[in-house]
Amino acid sequence: MPLLKNALAGVLGSTVALTGLTLALPAAPAQAVGGVFISEIHYDNASTDTGEFVEITAPAGTDLSAYSIVRYNGTTPSAATVYTSPAASNALTGTVADQADGWGTGVVNYPTDGLQNGGNDGVALVHNGTLVEFLTWEGGATGSGGPANGVTSTDIGVSQTSAPAGQTLQRQVDGTWTGPVENTKGVPNGYDGGGTGGELAATVEPDVEVTVDEAMTPVVLQAAGGTPPYTWTTESDLPAGTELSADGEITGTPTEVGAFPITAVVTDDEGATDDVSFTLAVKDPAAPTTIADIQGTGAATPMANQTVTTRGVVTATYPTGGFNGFYLQTPGPDTTPNASDGIFVYGPSFDESTLDPGDSVEVTGVAKEFGTLTEIEATAVTEVADLGDVVPKTVIPGTDCALPGTGCLSGAALEAAREKSEGEAFQPTGAFTVTDVYDGSAYNPPQSINNNFVGEIGLAANSTIPLIAPTEIIDAQATSAIAARTAYNNAHRVVLDDGSSTTYWNTSNDASGQDTPFPYYTPDHQVRVGADVTFDQPVILDFRFGWKVQPVEQVVEEPTGLVTFEQDRPSAPEEVAGDIKLATFNVLNYFTTLGEDLAGCQPYRDRDENPIAVRTGCDARGAWTEASFARQEAKIVNAINALDADVIALEEIENSLVVDGHDRDEALSTLVDALNEDAGAGTWDYVESPASASLPGNIAEQDVIRQGMIYKPATVETVGAADMLFDEPAFDNAREPFAAVFKPLGGTADEEFLVIANHFKSKGSGINDGTGQGNANPDRIAQAEALAEYADDLAAARGVEAVFLTGDFNAYSQEDPMQVLYGAGYENLAPEGEWSYNFDGQVGSLDHVLGNAAATEQVAGVDIWEINSNETVFNQYSRYNYNAAQLYSEAPFSASDHNPEIVGIGIPDTTVDATVTGSDVTVVHGSAASMHVTVSTDGGPVPTGEVTVTSGGNPIGSATLVGGEADVAITPGSLPVGTSTVTISYSGDEAVNPATGTATITVTEAPASATVTAAPVTVVYGKPAIMVVKVTAPDGVVPKGRVVLTSGGVTLGSKALGRGQARVPIPPKKLPAGVHTVTIAYSGDANVPPATGTSTLTVQKATPTVRGTNVTQKLGRTAVMRVRVAAPNVKATGTVTVERGDTVLGTANLNTNGIANVTIPKNVLPVAATPYSVTITYEGDDNVKSGTGTATVRVRK
Repeated sequence: MPLLKNALAGVLGSTVALTGLTLALPAAPAQAVGGVFISEIHYDNASTDTGEFVEITAPAGTDLSAYSIVRYNGTTPSAATVYTSPAASNALTGTVADQADGWGTGVVNYPTDGLQNGGNDGVALVHNGTLVEFLTWEGGATGSGGPANGVTSTDIGVSQTSAPAGQTLQRQVDGTWTGPVENTKGVPNGYDGGGTGGELAATVEPDVEVTVDEAMTPVVLQAAGGTPPYTWTTESDLPAGTELSADGEITGTPTEVGAFPITAVVTDDEGATDDVSFTLAVKDPAAPTTIADIQGTGAATPMANQTVTTRGVVTATYPTGGFNGFYLQTPGPDTTPNASDGIFVYGPSFDESTLDPGDSVEVTGVAKEFGTLTEIEATAVTEVADLGDVVPKTVIPGTDCALPGTGCLSGAALEAAREKSEGEAFQPTGAFTVTDVYDGSAYNPPQSINNNFVGEIGLAANSTIPLIAPTEIIDAQATSAIAARTAYNNAHRVVLDDGSSTTYWNTSNDASGQDTPFPYYTPDHQVRVGADVTFDQPVILDFRFGWKVQPVEQVVEEPTGLVTFEQDRPSAPEEVAGDIKLATFNVLNYFTTLGEDLAGCQPYRDRDENPIAVRTGCDARGAWTEASFARQEAKIVNAINALDADVIALEEIENSLVVDGHDRDEALSTLVDALNEDAGAGTWDYVESPASASLPGNIAEQDVIRQGMIYKPATVETVGAADMLFDEPAFDNAREPFAAVFKPLGGTADEEFLVIANHFKSKGSGINDGTGQGNANPDRIAQAEALAEYADDLAAARGVEAVFLTGDFNAYSQEDPMQVLYGAGYENLAPEGEWSYNFDGQVGSLDHVLGNAAATEQVAGVDIWEINSNETVFNQYSRYNYNAAQLYSEAPFSASDHNPEIVGIGIPDTTVDATVTGSDVTVVHGSAASMHVTVSTDGGPVPTGEVTVTSGGNPIGSATLVGGEADVAITPGSLPVGTSTVTISYSGDEAVNPATGTATITVTEAPASATVTAAPVTVVYGKPAIMVVKVTAPDGVVPKGRVVLTSGGVTLGSKALGRGQARVPIPPKKLPAGVHTVTIAYSGDANVPPATGTSTLTVQKATPTVRGTNVTQKLGRTAVMRVRVAAPNVKATGTVTVERGDTVLGTANLNTNGIANVTIPKNVLPVAATPYSVTITYEGDDNVKSGTGTATVRVRK
């Protein structure tokens, strides 16, 4: 995450000498170089800064290549830092020319705004990394890092704020500054003799102190005047291990302790000499200071701005990502409970990749507070012998307090407890659960909210569930209990950072890290609210914009080997019981009117400056382009179709009537079309807006977003038109309730239920009543009161008992608006351990389904499908291409920022019982019989459906009730001679339950049986036939009565017997062509029982005659041949084809008169003197044979 001050880079300067593992960084200067100085500055002017520069004046002949300028930012005067942006060349070059009196200049030019123009800003002049002078304007400053580290500046005492361009600040001979005055850039000023031609003078050198056996910072001797170049020598005894170069630098590693008086002689090019004397003292190294002593027992180090040396074991390294340092901790268990044993070591010029956790090192540097993070700004890092192992702690301070939270640390006490462990390693052993993934900047009170993605994840420490918003589970008026729960949440809230200062996305869309993939998230690795967390390696407790834990190295994409997150995306909602499923779903601004379509719209843009979604400036709130809309819609469609609900109340749908004057249901209809394209035509329909919504006065009340309802017509149907609550002042700043009545498809009035979709005023604006329930709480209370009254009135008007209130109430479950609804008799149908929303790293439900008593009785199950608020916002369509990590997919996850809720409704059983009775029957064996059956209810509905009579489980007859009664034909011969008790079973219907009854059937022995015969008959289709039937009986009895011929349920004919036989005529076309079995039923008479027999009727196909008209066709034109297919007493059907040889001239279907007009195309047959003979082929049909005929076609010019 970003550090407290962005100007960290380059603080330690640019001169680094590395020997083994020892890092030597420039200390405060050993002496002040004379003869070269800053002489003119231009850092600001009115309007846009132009021509900024720093001028150096030096003796002629001075080599400027070893000199450079270092820029300092004095925003914090006590710790001014080096800055390098905008980039510029700070180096001086060349040899100084003699421009005036043996003096000349060198100039460093800067781009616009290259020099900071605020108070206490300044520049340092450096020679070979050693400070020459440190000047500031508009106030003094002390350097923090770089060559002026620990040095207090000289305030030049003049400024040029709002000065005209072309004026500068200039040094005078006495060393003071003047200005703004007209610039003299490139002309020496501020000198007082001593240039080339003056007397040679060695610069006074202060005494120097260095440490034995450590590489010393070079002592640079300087002179002025005379004739350069200069040569330096000495007769003094230097400490062993050091030497003086001819250029005037004393360097080396002293190996003996003592005070060494030194006189150094300078000789110029003309042989002139001068000398300077000083003492070089070599001291023993100081004993290392413990980390605990550096940290101290308070919030800040007691050794601020002091050079310290300490030892410890490396616990984390950050060679990449911007931290530019590592963590160091005293080995072993904690023996200083009131002071931390860990500390951050800052060294941006040191390669931390040369270190590994577990290495033992000694660090020398300046102790300081960076923000409120205690750190050492290293000047040397040296490997030492193994010091042992660090023993990480297991419980992050404050995270072990118990509910209800009255014993939890808070405020200053919590800060103090964590300060005692700042920089220490922890290996947590308790349960950790993800609680905040929204935008990569975890909520971390009391720190201010950061809306940029900086690689943070909020965790609930020592908890198996996320942190819960207090008013989700505690009455909003119970202020003490809420305060305790808030303390519990803040104490258990732990922010996991990514080990870097990278900003991966920011609200101004210019983050330096937007082309670096997010940490923790990839298309195949998600971090979700509610997921379990396991720490594979220790983490470090530190303070960077609040208390956080850092992994032991920077996280790059997946945190493999550092921390493990449960991958817990639910592919589908949990199965809920019930006959009908009702859901509520806030779809987050589904707008078919695009941002690019409306004047004034301003977009959110991706990292390539492509507009993605509407930001402000117009009534649209959704996608900017068709491509973005397609991405948004794909997620919503996949989410809704996976919900498996029958009725869904939707919130945040575009109200096209208000946005662009189109049909109010335009967006809702578009969504239904998309759902049906995915799920299948006709799967979904929508509830049309009531006509009252389009009245001018009511249009003025409406918002640009609205509620709506969709449903599956295969399972439910609407009852009457939709309704909305208008002319209600409580909803002046919210969306009017939208209501509709439903029932199961084909259901009864008793199964109807009323659904009212709601979207109360948000918490984002309005009056804050100070109750901790967000803005506009009084408005939501009024809306709840109005809704309760509206629901009662509408239910009474529609005659509906069961009422469901659904939608986004913008109130947690125990807040005042919900309490109003509970008081009105509604129950919150919420599942255990699931929530619809996440805000400030706390879960809770703003979306609800409530039911009155009648509705609640029908609820069979409930679930919240946690696919949206549990996810990072960067999975949404509106964050497409915001970062190099392309997290978007068409999967339902992050379709919105609210989770949908599903309620299963069990349809109440309103059916009644029935009584079944049947008449007792006596029948001759083998004869037909009928039983009269009655099914009745006790004053209830008249039963409908089927009744079946069975004996021994075998059906012997069935019939359909008419008016609750039926005559059931009993299958002849199905029962033996004697009395049988049969069961009468009633199937039941929608209103009447199945039932059974009993009756008796008595079967008597039959008299002698008759024999029924008939010879097979063959007939051509279309012609009549006669079948001769004979009925005979034993003992010379001549049967009388009647015979009936049937086949396949078709009655062919009947006739009375004469002398035991009958010639039964069969009319033509009773049966189609084919072989048919004919059943012959004899009715019986007083002496002979009924009997049956069978015979065969063969119907042959009719033979057709095919004729066509002779046709004359003019070349280049079509012709029509009229074809007739006829058979005796039969209308032929089917197709005819006209052909000439192998060439098909035309085909047509016969009409109902057996006639077809066949079109002969033009230019198929050439002109000929004689007619062409053509063949007409009829393909035949079910009752007519195929056939052919001929005709002629004459073709003329």
